[in-house]
Amino acid sequence: MKRRNTALLLVLGAVCLAAAPAWGQMTVPGLTDADVQRILPILRAEAAQRQEERKELGQKTQQMAKQDEQMQQRIRDFESGRTDPLAYLKQHARHVTAPPSAAYKPKLSRLASLWAYGSPIAVFSYGIDSEAARTLARGGEAAAQQYANLADLYKGPAGQKIKAAEQEFKSFYAAKGFKDFTFTKVPGWSCVSPDGGTTAWFVFVNLYAGARDVEPMADGPILELRLSDLFSGDERPQPMEKTGSAPPMSLEQALRQAGMNEEQYRTRLGALTMARNDAADPSAIDAEARGFNYEGPMDPDMKKTLEGMKAFYETRRQNAMLYKRHAAVLDPLLSALGQ
Repeated sequence: MKRRNTALLLVLGAVCLAAAPAWGQMTVPGLTDADVQRILPILRAEAAQRQEERKELGQKTQQMAKQDEQMQQRIRDFESGRTDPLAYLKQHARHVTAPPSAAYKPKLSRLASLWAYGSPIAVFSYGIDSEAARTLARGGEAAAQQYANLADLYKGPAGQKIKAAEQEFKSFYAAKGFKDFTFTKVPGWSCVSPDGGTTAWFVFVNLYAGARDVEPMADGPILELRLSDLFSGDERPQPMEKTGSAPPMSLEQALRQAGMNEEQYRTRLGALTMARNDAADPSAIDAEARGFNYEGPMDPDMKKTLEGMKAFYETRRQNAMLYKRHAAVLDPLLSALGQ
């Protein structure tokens, strides 16, 4: 017996020596039946909130999958020629129209729509060749100098045609009720239809110069029509489905009603989670098996640490017993919270 106690004392000494520096941090609040009743509405509120978040995430995931499939279908339809971008725009937006001098280019429009990952773009050309526009389209230092001297675009006969096309763009769309006329970073003008569904963009240069297997295009201005947002018609994300019942109490409301801040709630939630685990595995809190019932001689520091450890495990044991009394109510809620 003496040999056993000596061995036990050596083990306890090692445990206490290792645990002593951090033991003051290893605490758990003792829970009461009143604590459980106080925290239940908060648990229900957070569980309902998590459930709603998961439901919303599921709906968003489904919508994204549907939108992705619709995008892939548009790409296939544009590639095959089954769908024309301008016809698609007219089907899905109310204000799709172009000035008389702008000629529609269906092949280039399909290419532009494919480059835009299936977002439909109708491209029109004004048929104006311009050396200044050609310089802008090439990029590089020459284009930067040309951009700094943008007025050069209006010089000569080609420049006068560009000026006329620009003025026609502004007057045509203003008469149609388009708004928010803005000079764009890529030199040109953009505006938005009265209902905000369609964007018209006048660009001083042919952005698609050098594109293959499309209609012959002048280097001068083009017009693009596109949807103002990423989605159109039945593709626009629908509002998240709501249940007919009254919305659950928010976590913040539940905390206020319980007179508890979130830190206090999280501390008690952690204690409940520990109690649930201890109730499922009582061996984890068996003081005798861990040697905490030793009553032989030991130095004061070791004794103080051992008393703290015994108190800690006794609190856990009491909490586990309390948890068993409320397990039928607490188990589903903690499971819903991933605890």
